[in-house]
Amino acid sequence: MPDLTRAEIERVAEDMYIYGYPLVLMDVIKERQTATPYSTRQGAPVNQFAHGRFLPAPHDKSVIHPNADCLTSFAWLDVRREPVVLSIPWTDRYYLLSFFSGWYEIFETHSPRNDGGQGAHLGFVTPHWPGNLPAGVKPIVAPTETIWIHAWFEASGRENIDVVHGVQDDFCLIPLSEWSGSTQHAPPIRSDVDQKGTPQEQVENFDARCFSTRLSALMERNPPQECDSDIVAEIERVGFFLCDDFVFEMLPAETRHAMEAAVAAAQARIANADKNPLHGKQFNGWTLHIHPGRYYKNYLDRATDARSGVVAARADDVLCFHTGTDENGELLKGSNRYLMNFAWDLAPPVNAFWSITLYDARQHLVPNSMLRNVIGDRDRLRVNPDYSLSIHIQHDWPGPAKDSNWLPAPKEAFSLALKMYWPKPDALTGNWRPPAVMRMK
Repeated sequence: MPDLTRAEIERVAEDMYIYGYPLVLMDVIKERQTATPYSTRQGAPVNQFAHGRFLPAPHDKSVIHPNADCLTSFAWLDVRREPVVLSIPWTDRYYLLSFFSGWYEIFETHSPRNDGGQGAHLGFVTPHWPGNLPAGVKPIVAPTETIWIHAWFEASGRENIDVVHGVQDDFCLIPLSEWSGSTQHAPPIRSDVDQKGTPQEQVENFDARCFSTRLSALMERNPPQECDSDIVAEIERVGFFLCDDFVFEMLPAETRHAMEAAVAAAQARIANADKNPLHGKQFNGWTLHIHPGRYYKNYLDRATDARSGVVAARADDVLCFHTGTDENGELLKGSNRYLMNFAWDLAPPVNAFWSITLYDARQHLVPNSMLRNVIGDRDRLRVNPDYSLSIHIQHDWPGPAKDSNWLPAPKEAFSLALKMYWPKPDALTGNWRPPAVMRMK
């Protein structure tokens, strides 16, 4: 490669790592979560749902930034051999299905916003699948052979969990051969999957040979997008190629050395971006966190979001505002008393529901005497005489006149997440903004 300097090769190798990181990470997660013969809340075989059956509790530290107002389910689909049909039942309960490609991009979603709660049959197919789906099955063209379905099901407190379980169980995944009445051949279940450490830690322990070999095979089966043509041309220019039997030693020596050096440098860039994630819009001290759907050429943002482990949704499905500061920019602490006040005509505008969840400094739920980690419009909130709504956020009990609107806080630092499910146009356009968190004197 006489036309490229060593510095240019190292830059390309670093960019390649960041570009391919989400694809490799998603594959490691899939491998771990599908290495089971039956469905549990931690995983399920390919083309089956894994259902979370309980709302998260403060003692559960396994999930970062958990949803305290929904039960979650997920599934990994493999449509390389045949399409898979998702059967969605009629329901009057809100749900959201986000369909992720192998590159951690949301290519489509489904909720009552799409079908009015009437249900549907969706058939996931690859772009070049030559067959025809049965009548009544809507085709969903997946950009990759691997699909991750992430689902949220509305849960109005712990008392109606059994009802939500019934809704979850009515969402079925059926390979097309079984849908049509022929014999289903389930993919084999691996028993040699490393379950130690988090998927992020496993990927960070991959050396250049392991990472590039896995990336080459994955890109062969999960092709890049059209907008990726520039970076694909660059990595091919330094000798990288897509192949199921990729051999690291076949790369030019300069490229091998550059890839070895790029691992630590690229990981540092992703980690530093993860420590400073405030690249969203800010309103009254709140930062808006959403999934863009497609990242296009924002490869560092995509890698950072994938590494965070916090699942976001598209804006038209869920708006999620985060804050850890009050109206003066000072950190929220339970030793102070805070108030969020919504004017009578400025409650969060949603078609489904809204909630405010409180997290500790490590993004976990906080134990408290009220067993309350989230508060919102499905609770029996008291309105003020002027019809405004006040949410009281503090460590100490606020008294009987306010405890229905009390969100208990720890004595230490904490943060808040305001989530709006199926937001109305005023919220999507920015005409509505969340009020600042006011510190009480």
